[in-house]
Amino acid sequence: MTSPTPIEVHSVDGIREELSAILDERATESGQRTVLGPYPWKVLFNDDRSAFANLMEGTHAIVSWRSPTGLPADQALLTERLYAYARQQKKTFFAIGYNDVCRQASEAFGLISLRVGVESTFNLAEWSTAGKKRQNIRLNINHATNGGMTWREAFPRTSEEDRLGIGGVEEAWEKERPQRKIDTFLRTAYTDLIDIRRYFVAEQDGRMQAVTTCTPISKTAWYLQDLTRLADSARGSLEGAMVLALNTFKEEGIAVATNGLLPDDGELMREAGRPQDLGLVGNRVIRFFDKRYQFGGISKFRIKFSPDGLEPSYLLRPPKAIRPGSVRSLIKLLT
Repeated sequence: MTSPTPIEVHSVDGIREELSAILDERATESGQRTVLGPYPWKVLFNDDRSAFANLMEGTHAIVSWRSPTGLPADQALLTERLYAYARQQKKTFFAIGYNDVCRQASEAFGLISLRVGVESTFNLAEWSTAGKKRQNIRLNINHATNGGMTWREAFPRTSEEDRLGIGGVEEAWEKERPQRKIDTFLRTAYTDLIDIRRYFVAEQDGRMQAVTTCTPISKTAWYLQDLTRLADSARGSLEGAMVLALNTFKEEGIAVATNGLLPDDGELMREAGRPQDLGLVGNRVIRFFDKRYQFGGISKFRIKFSPDGLEPSYLLRPPKAIRPGSVRSLIKLLT
């Protein structure tokens, strides 16, 4: 019996421009461009290299973060190939933040799914803070404005003053809670991808107060990725930076912006009008990562911006019981 043809994966080193071109045309989700960051990512292509999936390998586990970048048919194909590659390597496969196309396709080759969150998006053609829908956001910004807060776009790549200001906010924000320390691709440094990111800041009395760091998803979509502020900054300072970002992208003709993947949480989903029973395993997953990264609190803040769309995201994994070594390997990759 002949052995199956080994599935080829590639280090991102040396092919970032190729990946960036695919992302510009095909990316649709927050976090897909993380593959270009300073982490040990590998990718798996489709046959004509017009689509790819990311992966990171541990001793006993392989993790992929967000859906493959490509057309829906390619996303389904690459999900199956990733699972086949993991089996070839005799490692447990975990796909995190995958969309419903991948979830449905994965059922055909035996993966099981757990809903872990929603991608929250804004249709920028209709974006506005007017009316009751976002009234609290507007009131908070007015409060900060009355206290002398102003907002602008910052340029830390070329301005030392902006670089020091943003760095100061980041440092103070991390010191407030030790678990905020950057140590994983799930929470990146503001200097990662600095050549392509954009930064919107709040200032008061000559001091930077809050920062919204934005990362491109594609040519027509942006991600409000990292939100940081000083503990004593005025109510509305961070909201103002986010609104400036959204207004700027709208004026530039960008079609979509996203607040990212918001982990499912009882209060979050009640506010969104879509209750979700995660079950024992799902709630343990959420509690573990919320304790480390405070994602629950971030989600409750972001959902108050009343996104126009909520697209479900899933964890995909094999149906067999997960061995302790695979769990430890997964946690090490994510943390």
